[in-house]
Amino acid sequence: MRKSNRPLIRRRPLGRLGKLALQVQRVRQRPFPNSVESPHFLYRSDAALKAHPSYSAAKAGNGDAAIQLVGDLASPLIASLLDADFPRSCIYVAPHAKEAEGDNAIPHIFAVFLLRALGGVIDESIVQVN
Repeated sequence: MRKSNRPLIRRRPLGRLGKLALQVQRVRQRPFPNSVESPHFLYRSDAALKAHPSYSAAKAGNGDAAIQLVGDLASPLIASLLDADFPRSCIYVAPHAKEAEGDNAIPHIFAVFLLRALGGVIDESIVQVN
């Protein structure tokens, strides 16, 4: 893992003007606290999430569809967090993107499910910018 705070600069192929294009990419210095032995997540691939019948509507901002999707898919993760003595004072960050069809409702609804099951608070101030 990179320890430096300096941006990672990657050289890309020559652009249209024959100049080397530079791509600056910030790398997280410490993605998880040292106390985290392993991160908790639902899936290694998002295929099952995208295959859910409510996914498209939830991604487009439909809150009821997001509740259905998260209710159907998040239970195993919540059960494992309860079994693992997950800290009850967490801050759940629900970064969401501005989608063409509407604001993605999935991150916020998922954070609400975690909050109701485990306690903590939700930080709604982070918005994904592409």
